[in-house]
Amino acid sequence: MAEHPLPRNRAGDKPLRPVVPRIRIAREEGKQVLPLRLAALRCVAMKTLLFNPGPPRGRLAHFAADYPKNVPLGLAYIAAVLEKEHEIRVLDNNAERLTDSQIEERIRVEAPDVMAIGAMSTVFDEAVSAAKIAKGVDPKIKVVIGGAHVNNLPESPFEYDCFDYAVYGEGELTSIELWRRMERGEGAEGVKGVAFRKDGRAHVNERRELIHDLDTLPFPARKYFPFEKYERRELGIGTFPVDHVNTSRGCPFRCRFCSAKSILGKGYRLRSAGNMLDEIEIMRKEYGSKAIYFREDNFTANPQRVSEFCDEVKKRGMDFPWACESRVNTVNGELLSKMHDAGCRVMWFGVESGKQETLDWVCKDITLEQIRAAFKACRKIGIMTGASFIIGLPNETPDDIRRTVDFACELDPDSAWFNIFWAIPSSELYEYCREKGMVDEEIGNGIFTVKTEHFDRAKMEEMQREANRRFYSDPRRALRLGIRKLMSGELSGRTVVGGIKKVLGR
Repeated sequence: MAEHPLPRNRAGDKPLRPVVPRIRIAREEGKQVLPLRLAALRCVAMKTLLFNPGPPRGRLAHFAADYPKNVPLGLAYIAAVLEKEHEIRVLDNNAERLTDSQIEERIRVEAPDVMAIGAMSTVFDEAVSAAKIAKGVDPKIKVVIGGAHVNNLPESPFEYDCFDYAVYGEGELTSIELWRRMERGEGAEGVKGVAFRKDGRAHVNERRELIHDLDTLPFPARKYFPFEKYERRELGIGTFPVDHVNTSRGCPFRCRFCSAKSILGKGYRLRSAGNMLDEIEIMRKEYGSKAIYFREDNFTANPQRVSEFCDEVKKRGMDFPWACESRVNTVNGELLSKMHDAGCRVMWFGVESGKQETLDWVCKDITLEQIRAAFKACRKIGIMTGASFIIGLPNETPDDIRRTVDFACELDPDSAWFNIFWAIPSSELYEYCREKGMVDEEIGNGIFTVKTEHFDRAKMEEMQREANRRFYSDPRRALRLGIRKLMSGELSGRTVVGGIKKVLGR
């Protein structure tokens, strides 16, 4: 930590000084502008273009609905640690939805020294496409990739010749060191958390240690991102714009279907309540944020921290609605009441299954009674609930899935998601399914669907449609969901059509 101190930014601090643009000399040659980099005239180290790939296309297009338009916090954190030494630009193609030719033109105009891409496995194809475009514009552009896909498969980018470096694990400290190496024209040997091509093969350096004190991180540098193109809405929060905040890293739980521990570490690290609210105060002042969605799997994993957060909200006299994701065994009536009093209006719970044996098999470490108690308490207090289920787990039968849908109807959440199980790289069930020969279809980028003696992908899609039909065909739920969407500003022609499709099971 001492070797690469992180820039700080707190509520009440003076704004970070804007980066002085690098002096450039260019000449017109036809329609093309050719920048001439003069190291002696540089005011900052390297011009960096942060690229967020657009929603998945082609073979992974069905994942597109999972890509709402919001600030990509991972890239915003990287911008925050690099902006002190480098010139930052952003192309968020999930928001802008540019064509390949438009991306090419944008890269020509920006003329970056480095293009840094953050990608999940579902958009890795789009990352490869953008990297190839960048190298086509100027082979001297250094292309760096990070994100969930690389965290799971750090060697995979080097199957393509368009990537220079991959950053895996937490990227802030690694990026500071790697960018300094690139500026000096040095290689990445010995830089922890970096993979690169060496002697024609992928070489993965030692993993970097985790950042234990998350309060030392600067707040995400949201100022570079196109807020005017973001949706800034969330189901059930009647106030908008809604913006996202992340307050923890790692996971203390052991679910077999999840790869979170491999991405962010087994230890669970938290930001303090004061640090969280300092960021929210800045967001409310500078970006007009009216509501907050805590974008992490287990906001309530440490109930004491949640209680401190609620106390600090009241102490500061702050009043804003917020939503979070949670586990049923980390909340009780007392905590939920305190959360509601501090502004909590929506909670999403990972329920996964309506069969106790299945919950035990995936090491969810919760019981059906705990699930019932959490949903009952939320309903009594007035917190809107969402329930997420997984169908098609390797040990399930069609009858097990029907029991899960029955359980969803019994719980009667405001909204329910029935997700088909996909084998995610670095999860325990990923290795289990490969060893058992359960690969049905290689979707790409390490993702595959599962085939068992009971079902394949086609059968699971049929059961997913039936689950949606059964749950949402209840007139009370359909009306309730419509009212929630109307309140959150989401009700549009597109969402009406989507709701009809759910009811019809299409």
